[in-house]
Amino acid sequence: MGECWQNAVVVYVVGQNPTLSAINQYVAANWSLLEEPKIYKHEEGFFLVKLNNREERDKILYSGPHLFYGKPMIIKNWSANFNFHEEILKVIPIWVKFPNLPLKCWGEDSLSRIGSVLGVPLYADECTSKCLRVSFARVLIEIDVTQDLVKEIEVEDPYGVVFKQKVSFDWLPPFCKKCQKVGHNCGNQSQVKGPEKVVQ
Repeated sequence: MGECWQNAVVVYVVGQNPTLSAINQYVAANWSLLEEPKIYKHEEGFFLVKLNNREERDKILYSGPHLFYGKPMIIKNWSANFNFHEEILKVIPIWVKFPNLPLKCWGEDSLSRIGSVLGVPLYADECTSKCLRVSFARVLIEIDVTQDLVKEIEVEDPYGVVFKQKVSFDWLPPFCKKCQKVGHNCGNQSQVKGPEKVVQ
């Protein structure tokens, strides 16, 4: 039964609960698909977009980050163990940049090892894999956003030399440690105090 969903992606819009027709219109206008996908809405606020083949699925997964009319859109590959009720999208595909990464570390194996320090590396963008741009490498990595994210990692190059490598993220979703939910952060909401009473 799971095989019929192998080309599906799970879609979640951070901070918004769009209608099924709104998602259908967005997909038709922005995803440039040859065939119209089937889209289903789940009561937990997720959408399941059933694409027609693996190529279309991968094209959508690797073309982010995506915005739904200004709101961040999280797109994940559907998996057989995905649980709508328990899933709060803790592990999210995020584009990560490695500024000034030495070119000797741009091989597929090296990038995979470097990316695995942060999470599960999925894919390097075309400019990285074809060396069309050399100022930074960019890799799509599944990262657990509930954990504290690092801004610098230690990397060992192919010759065994260890150096510090800066890390930057194209976009990070707000994650509330208090509520354990993606989409907001109670800790960042400054409380507005009323005027203090003057005691005479």
